[in-house]
Amino acid sequence: MVSHPKVFTDASSAILLYKAGLFKGIYRTVSIVLARSVFSEITRPGYKGAGFFSLYQNLVSCLSPAPTPLDPAGIRSLDPGERDTIRIYLQHRKQASSSRLTGFILVDDGRAARLCQTHDYPFINALLVPKVLCYSGRLTPRERDEKMAFLSRQGRYSDQIIQRAHAFSAQDLRYFTQGIANGK
Repeated sequence: MVSHPKVFTDASSAILLYKAGLFKGIYRTVSIVLARSVFSEITRPGYKGAGFFSLYQNLVSCLSPAPTPLDPAGIRSLDPGERDTIRIYLQHRKQASSSRLTGFILVDDGRAARLCQTHDYPFINALLVPKVLCYSGRLTPRERDEKMAFLSRQGRYSDQIIQRAHAFSAQDLRYFTQGIANGK
C-alpha cells in the first residue's frame, strides 16, 4: 500500500491552488489536512471557491489542534489558520516520528513561512506546487510554467520569492516530490 505524504495547508494556499486549477491534482497525490479553522475560512460564503471546498469536505482531513503548552516561539502571533495548521503538523510529526516522510506544511503567509524556516519545519508555498508536480511527473514543464505564472500574478509574492521559486531545482525539492511521485 502506498503511503501518501500529508500536506498541512493554510487557507491562502488552498485558495490559490483552487484558482490555479491545481487543488484536484494535489489532493489526488497527497493527503490534505486542514485545520478546522482553515476549513471554516475557505468555505465561508463569499470566499472564492467556498462551494468547491464544501464539496471536498469528505476528501480532506479536518482537524483541530490539541492544546499544548510547548508551542514554538512566535506561533501565538500568527493568525488562527496558520497557527492551527502548524500545530496540527507538529502533533502529526510527533506521532509519526518513526516515519521517514512525515509530511510538510503548505503555507503562503510570510510570518508563518518565517516561523517554519526558523524552526526547520519542511514547508513550501503554493507557487512551488507546480514545480513539485512537474518534478514528480504530474505536470509537463509547459503546464508548470503556466501555473507558476498564474500563481505569481494571483499570490502576494515579492519579486524575490518569485525568483527563488524559479531557481529551485529538482534536488532542492526532493523531500516534497518523493511521496508524490508514487501517489494515486
